[in-house]
Amino acid sequence: MKSQHLSFELLVDLAEDRLAAKDEQLAREHLATCSTCQSEMLRIEHLSAQMRTFGDRPQPHTSSWLRALFRAALRATRPRRVIDTALFDSRLSPSAYGLRSGATLERQIFFEAEPFTIDLRIIPHSEQWTLIGQVMGPASGGAATLLGPDLSREAEISSLGEFALVAIPPSRCTLMLALATETLIMPDLEVGI
Repeated sequence: MKSQHLSFELLVDLAEDRLAAKDEQLAREHLATCSTCQSEMLRIEHLSAQMRTFGDRPQPHTSSWLRALFRAALRATRPRRVIDTALFDSRLSPSAYGLRSGATLERQIFFEAEPFTIDLRIIPHSEQWTLIGQVMGPASGGAATLLGPDLSREAEISSLGEFALVAIPPSRCTLMLALATETLIMPDLEVGI
């Protein structure tokens, strides 16, 4: 254990007294000789203490909160790129002549941000909407976040680049795709408007 740093999960378990006695002893021996892990442990203990002072509201498990905070901090450090022009929007394309078609509420939009292409489909469900998307390119996983007035939805981006955000009221939103290398931002996305 002395040749490598302790994992974030192990430090959280240590801070919350969830380690077996032998694992705790090994972790504490490592902490005694590693200033990097000592510093990380102090940050985790400080955050954990702050979270426990939130009052009488029931709180989720502290380690879940800590992981979410660190994921948010990691996302904030990635380069950001705003993509405000769609490569294709089915709402703006004319109907094909000679085909029978009625008005459709479903919408498909393509955005391009080299080396990525983002395929979005906005589908009605009763009075709310679902946003299904796929990031095509060298991405593997991440998180999709949709923010708007009185609206916040988040979903994981799968290893195939797919995500789904559900139960969205009609609104103008901002879609953020936090990928491994950068965060792509699509402002003024109209859902159901």
